[in-house]
Amino acid sequence: MVIRGLPISRNLLQAFANRVFCLTTTSASCRARRMSTRCYRRSERALNSVFSVALLMSTAFAYAETETRPCGKSRDAAQTVIGSVEKVRLMDVDIEQRARIDTGAGVGSVNATIVRIVRGDRSNRPDRVVFSLEDGKGSTKKLEREIVDWVRIKNKGARGSTRRPVVTMTICLAGKIVEDRMNLADRQGFIYPILIGRNFLKAGRFLVDSGASYTRSPSCN
Repeated sequence: MVIRGLPISRNLLQAFANRVFCLTTTSASCRARRMSTRCYRRSERALNSVFSVALLMSTAFAYAETETRPCGKSRDAAQTVIGSVEKVRLMDVDIEQRARIDTGAGVGSVNATIVRIVRGDRSNRPDRVVFSLEDGKGSTKKLEREIVDWVRIKNKGARGSTRRPVVTMTICLAGKIVEDRMNLADRQGFIYPILIGRNFLKAGRFLVDSGASYTRSPSCN
């Protein structure tokens, strides 16, 4: 048996038992012979030390047994491994697009053209945005969503940034349907029209294999 790197043999346990027996006998002999107080106290201190060691060893045995006991479903077992590039499906408009998986981005983004902002009543109705998405086949589809936040996107190849709305969208990735925030960005100059950020990875419990790509089909029931 090994406890945290310390081997415990049967001989060691037997020696420990013999020591307990000897010290117990010594303590009894002291009392029977009415020997000196020093003898009795020395024996009693030794017994207390032995019992303290015994308690420590029993705790170590219990800990070792707990560590070797099979656990339930591990955390990683529920996670899905995906590549750095995957195909995703925008469930709101049933559009399939290529997406870059970016663990450095806090929130994902989708290539969208903003048609108009519908101002709402701050106390009752939030602002809404009407935008269009390209389906990759030459057509576009319009959506209207509530604006949950605003972010500033750095302009590619130019100075400054652009303020863009953030909406909630539903995406199918690797057989999982995930609903979370996406900013509506102008990604015309990027290779991938969709960027999946950490918020989607966390919500869908995804792990990213940077050396893999297109590992799963975006099929969700």
